[in-house]
Amino acid sequence: MSDEPESVVPTIQRLRACLDDLTAALVDGDEPALLALEGRFVDALSAAMRIHTVTAADRDLVRAELTHARAALLRCRGLGAALRQVGLDSLRALGAAVDYDRDGAVKAGSRRSRDLNARA
Repeated sequence: MSDEPESVVPTIQRLRACLDDLTAALVDGDEPALLALEGRFVDALSAAMRIHTVTAADRDLVRAELTHARAALLRCRGLGAALRQVGLDSLRALGAAVDYDRDGAVKAGSRRSRDLNARA
């Protein structure tokens, strides 16, 4: 039996693939795909968090996969922020409350469309 740990490349590739799929679902506005990804993403992230060592043979490939995964995560963050802003702006334009707590209740001081600056 070897003292060398088993390859972690498939685990990192699975995490990267989930992030790529998440990016695609955000771009497409595919809510069912987003919901379906949650379990896969949690599993992949949990497995990645259990990695403690990387073999010398896998180091370069793992680094490349993690670099790709980080870029996908940054794209997801940017897309998520943009979608959130579109939603907030839409609510404001409709005169709806903008800020909700976790239970869906309107937070005190929530802004409404009358708070928008309109230009003539």
